[in-house]
This record gives sequence, C-alpha cells and structure tokens, in this order.
Amino acid sequence: MSLKTSLLFIVVATLLLLSVVVHAQLLPKQFYEDAVDNAIKTNTIKSNLMGFSVSAATTMVRYSGAAYCARANANALTKWNCQTCRNTPTLTDVTVFAGSTARGFVGYEKSGNRIIVAFSGTPGKSIATWAANLDARNADYSKCSGCKVHKGFWDGYNGVKNVMMNAVKNLSNKYKAPIVCTGHSLGGAQCLFAIADIYTTSGLTLAKEHYTFGAPRTGNTKFASYITGLPITIYRLVNNADLVPHVPPSWSNIVSFGTVDYRHIAMEVFHRNGQYTTCSATDGEDSKCPSALIPVSVSDHLTYVGYEFGSDNPDCASGWKSAEADGKEDLIPLDIKMSDIYPNAAEVDAINMLRVVQIDA
Repeated sequence: MSLKTSLLFIVVATLLLLSVVVHAQLLPKQFYEDAVDNAIKTNTIKSNLMGFSVSAATTMVRYSGAAYCARANANALTKWNCQTCRNTPTLTDVTVFAGSTARGFVGYEKSGNRIIVAFSGTPGKSIATWAANLDARNADYSKCSGCKVHKGFWDGYNGVKNVMMNAVKNLSNKYKAPIVCTGHSLGGAQCLFAIADIYTTSGLTLAKEHYTFGAPRTGNTKFASYITGLPITIYRLVNNADLVPHVPPSWSNIVSFGTVDYRHIAMEVFHRNGQYTTCSATDGEDSKCPSALIPVSVSDHLTYVGYEFGSDNPDCASGWKSAEADGKEDLIPLDIKMSDIYPNAAEVDAINMLRVVQIDA
C-alpha cells in the first residue's frame, strides 16, 4: 500500500470514527434498549440458568441491603430489627464490622443452617465516582501467582478482615454451618476477598453458591481466573445499564493502560425487564452478554431483584436520598464519561460508542 493510500485510509477511518461519536452522543434511550434486547435474543445460553435461583437472589440482595445498617444503624443489625431485617430470615449472633471503606455483618441463619457474611456498598452521591476516589492502582495478591487486585478495595477489606474472620470462625465452631457471602457494589468486590480467605482457612466450610449485585471489576486476569476456578459458583448480577460493573475499565485488549488489567469473575447474570440471562461460566468478560454494551445508568445500580437500596430499608437510608433519581433520564450515552471515573481514559469513550453501534448492526 502506497504512502498516499495509507494516509487516505487513516483520514477516512478517523472521519468515520468521529462521525460515529458525534451521532452516538445524540442517540436516544431507545437505541440502547434495542441493542440490549438484540443481544439477549442472540445470546445462545440465555435459556440455561445454570443453577441460578431468583428466590435465593431475592434473599441475598436483602442481606446486602441490610448490610448498609453497619454504617447508619448498627444497633438495628445486632438486634436484627431493621425493616429489611424483618423481611428476611431471622439472624442471630450478629457481629457488625465497619471500617473506613468496608462495612457489613456476620450472622447465623437458623432456618437455613448457614452463616451469612454481607458487605455493603457506598451510598449517596459518590456512587458514580467512588472508583476514582479509591486508589485504583494494583496491589499484589498473594493467594495466586501473578494476581493483582484493586488497591483501594483491598485496603478497605483488610481494615475489617480480622473482625469479620473472627466472627466467622466463632460461628463456625458454634454451629458447624457452611458460610455464604453476598454484597452490593463495592461490597460485591470485597466479598470475593472474604470468599478466598474463608476457602483457604482450615476448619471453615464455604457454601457452594454466592450472590453479588452490581459489583465492580476487582482484580486482573489471573485473579479473576483464580476466583472463578474455586469449586463454588458466584452469581454476579448486573441490572440492565448499571454503571458500576463497568469500572474500573477493562480495555487492555484495546488500548494500553500500563499495569491495569481488570477482569470480571464469572458467572455474570444479566437482568432486564424481569428476564435473567446467564453468561459464560468461565469468562467474566463474555462478549455475548448484554452488559458488554456501554454503561450509562446510575439509577439501575440502586435496584436489584426488585429490591431498592435505600428506600426499601428506611431505618438505614442515611445518605441515600441524594442518590435517588430526580425524574430526569440518566440513560444517555456519554453523559457519564469514563474519563470522569478513571483517569487518562478519555480516548476510550469513542471506542465504546463504536462498539455499541457494531453490536446493534
């Protein structure tokens, strides 16, 4: 190819990309919805729920919701009398743990003979930007060779690890019961660290199934492979256009971000309009999964399996009113830029919008 031809090709390709971006910013909500619906229809594994249970998810999401009381009303947790608490199986022997960026509880569920570990996320206006406020650098993770994790998530977890693990050990010694972990948002990421610690601690029995809701990417490819390879199933739910599961960004296959190599664990369960779509059991970044589309909604982060974080647990809703939707449409492409959430990522906005157009083609 001649130099003149090469330059012409570059110019045409650049103009095409710019045209896509300019038009993509004006795309209506219906474009996104049609793209997602098309992805669901063409997902060949959507009819196989692979053991996923809506009933189990309904219980687990409420435990995740109750975990927010660790920040706002710890007494309601220890007595198990918050509104969400009263709508879930009764827990006893509840221990609350609360650090600067990790909060939740450990308790015993007699009806299911299991120990519950639940982590809360971050309420209030910070939902859309907390990934930037926490240190997004990688930290070494010693349980697997070459594993790296989000330093901010990891440091927060380590601040409550001893209290959490001691409570788990005490209940395990008392009840000889399996341990289930759940968490929403940031709590979903920190739940993975707890699962690994419980699994590798002698004398503790990890349950076979766990549920997280709206969790961000937590570590690199090797970490994701390590967690996915454990002899358990972690159902990682994503609600429609929830923004948080798309941060920190994972674009190492598109553009280099140095040591950044964030990958999701499997298995993702995508939810939209009452329909649940299970994705790959081995690949947390399954390109067939509808959530591979651009993330554009904060309000979708606040509702999972029919449970509205904050409003469904008013006893512990401190800080949530500022995060609730104000009636304005937040499902607008590029209205929330990745560059606002993660530094030095402005160039990937155009790539993501091109990706949406290609999926819908």
